[in-house]
Amino acid sequence: MLPKGIKDAYRLYADGFRQMSVGRTLWKVVAIKLFVLFALIWPLLHTGPKTPEAKEALAHSKLLGR
Repeated sequence: MLPKGIKDAYRLYADGFRQMSVGRTLWKVVAIKLFVLFALIWPLLHTGPKTPEAKEALAHSKLLGR
């Protein structure tokens, strides 16, 4: 069984989230922003060479300026 302090902390947060009105909307906005960041933008920023040979060729061309 969980210690009394952990149960009390859980109840405190659970009651707080249950009674929120504006906070729920804000948490939804935060969740949507995180989804957009990781699901949509992340793949666009991380489109580089996938194989070690391609990475080596890219580094070689960048270092030699060709």
